[in-house]
Amino acid sequence: MKILELRLGLIFLLVVVLNCGGTAPIQKDSSPSPSNASETGMYGYVRGSSVNVRSNGKLASDKVGMLKKGEVVKIESVSPAKEDIQNDSEYWYQIKSKSGLVGWVYGKFLMVYDHAPLSEKEYIALFAKKLYPGESIKKVAAGEYEVKSPYNFSFNVKISLENGMIEVHRNAKEEFHAEDVTEVYLLLKESPKHVFSVRGYSQVYVINTNDCFSSIVNGSRLELFDKTVEKNTSKGDGIHSIYPKTDGRDDDKSYEFVDGFLIQSSRFEDGKGMRPAQKFKIKNCKLVELK
Repeated sequence: MKILELRLGLIFLLVVVLNCGGTAPIQKDSSPSPSNASETGMYGYVRGSSVNVRSNGKLASDKVGMLKKGEVVKIESVSPAKEDIQNDSEYWYQIKSKSGLVGWVYGKFLMVYDHAPLSEKEYIALFAKKLYPGESIKKVAAGEYEVKSPYNFSFNVKISLENGMIEVHRNAKEEFHAEDVTEVYLLLKESPKHVFSVRGYSQVYVINTNDCFSSIVNGSRLELFDKTVEKNTSKGDGIHSIYPKTDGRDDDKSYEFVDGFLIQSSRFEDGKGMRPAQKFKIKNCKLVELK
């Protein structure tokens, strides 16, 4: 009987979420999460230096405490809708800290996981299982590692629990040549999951939000990917992801992420250098121009 009630509850929640135009944001493995997270074990990794905790899921509500960067909190529930605050659009999360602090935190300041985040050491140990026989990995700095490989040149690995991902930069040997490769893995429960690759000479800038994965290649090619739906991968032009593309720009303008979520395009003006041309925010994995 309890199983039937749980299934009916999840079906009802799914209908509500679809009517709202999206799914609850989460750094997920496979299944979507309900807005009440007490049974699913959702957690948040604090990604701001000093983050306010409020009495309700609104900016206008009272402050009840503060969280420090790197703290892990349990997420009890998610607000039914996002709130636009300055240049960001995010959900609010009701949290409970290890010290017992209860309140609401704006989603910009949390990386959401559907499990208690592992430590950097634990994630790297899982990532090391993906290496080929004979390859070894060594820590060289906080969050940075070097892989020695008999098959490729040595390559660099960067891990960020704050951004929920691992970046790999390698120079891969092919039959008659070598080329640069950038790979991105998301930090999921079972193992870091390969979600994005770029081959060829490219400088890649990536960002992982709770419901959207974004990349900028060589400062101009911008693409956004919806993390709530997976698709079959296809290398095609060398840039691919397991998530469907939702928006992007590929023109003669330059793009960059500002403050994590704001994207600014610019153009070159004689005597002035690069000047801002447009500013965007990411909302529902789409670019929304700021007036």
